[in-house]
Amino acid sequence: MPRRFVGTFLLAVAIAASGACGPGTAPAGQPPMAVLSKNSFEGLRDAFNQTSDQTRVILLLSPTCGTCLRGASAVDAVLRRYPNAPVTVFAVWQPMLPTDLSQPTTGTLGRLSDRRVRQFYDHDHRLAGTMKADARSPQPVQECCTLNDILWDLVAIYVPGDKWTDKMPVAKFFNGPVVGVTEGLEKVLGGK
Repeated sequence: MPRRFVGTFLLAVAIAASGACGPGTAPAGQPPMAVLSKNSFEGLRDAFNQTSDQTRVILLLSPTCGTCLRGASAVDAVLRRYPNAPVTVFAVWQPMLPTDLSQPTTGTLGRLSDRRVRQFYDHDHRLAGTMKADARSPQPVQECCTLNDILWDLVAIYVPGDKWTDKMPVAKFFNGPVVGVTEGLEKVLGGK
């Protein structure tokens, strides 16, 4: 290949690998991935409140972070172990790394294949900002999981009955990285 085409070829490969040709498709049994924006953010709050009769889990993930991807797979494995647990998982993918050039691909979304998962893309970190602003005692303080003052690679677990009103409810569990804290989800789903 002539040298002048190598750069163009590598750019094309990078764009194709990042999924920049279009957003991914959520797994069968899940609603389509929703894109959070100023106009659609209330829809996330509504979905959270509509499932207030069960445990709600929020995951903040980067679509190209290897640790985040392993965390998504680990959460999916926990969900498989508790197929009848009343839980809804809100997986929110957000750009955190230079490689996060586009929305998550179908393969990335497929790491969370359980029908109880709803997937979102939050380019502007709206949810992470809201979670940070609304954090208060007695919510645990996370031990990690910020980059440029933005929450990420984090699990937040909310108990049944709590609603998101003018502020998000206090989380029962709030920590990460996701791959390292799935035992918190396991305890909640197992009734411990």
